[in-house]
Amino acid sequence: MPKICTYVRAEHHFMDILASVIGQMSDGIWENTRSMEKYWKSLEVGTDANGYICIEDKHFVCGDPVEFMANKIKQIVKIEAEDNPGGHLEWDRLNPTRTSYISTYDSDAHGAITVGECYLLYEALKGRDISKHRYAIEQKYEVNFEDNTGSDYDRTVTVFAIDPYEAEKKAKENFIMGFKIKAKVA
Repeated sequence: MPKICTYVRAEHHFMDILASVIGQMSDGIWENTRSMEKYWKSLEVGTDANGYICIEDKHFVCGDPVEFMANKIKQIVKIEAEDNPGGHLEWDRLNPTRTSYISTYDSDAHGAITVGECYLLYEALKGRDISKHRYAIEQKYEVNFEDNTGSDYDRTVTVFAIDPYEAEKKAKENFIMGFKIKAKVA
C-alpha cells in the first residue's frame, strides 16, 4: 500500500502524538498483546516532500490506517482517564490537561501533550474542519519583565504554556528561581 497523505501539517507535536500511539501499541498499554503486534509492526508514520503527515501500512493490516491512528489517539486518552480517575483527562477540545500516555519528544522538552492537542490531531486526521473550533494547545510565550523603578533592567523569559495567564505564572516562577535570595538585618 502506498503512503497515505493526510494533508495534515507534520508539526512536531503531531508527530510526537503519532509516535506515542505506535509506542503504546508496542511498549505501553498494549505491550506484548498479540492483537496489536501486527499494527505497530506494519504502520509507519512519516512526512512527504511538502511537509504533510503520511501513514503507511506496509503489510496491509488496516482497512484505513489514518482512521485507525485517529481512533487510537482518542482511545489512549480515554484509557489514561480510566487509569487515573479524577485526573481531569476528559476528552474535550478545550482540555489543557497534559497526558502522560502521549508525550513529546521535543528537544526543548516543554512538557507533555495536552488533551486539546490530541483532540485537534484526531479531528484533523478524521478530515473534520478544525478551523471552526478552539483547542487547548501549548505554545511558546515570551514574557517580558519591566522594572517600574526607573532603572533599565528588563528581562524576557521564554516559557511553554496553554494561555497567557499560565505563561505569566510560569515566567514568574522561572524568574524567581534565577535569583539567590538571602535576608539579613540592616
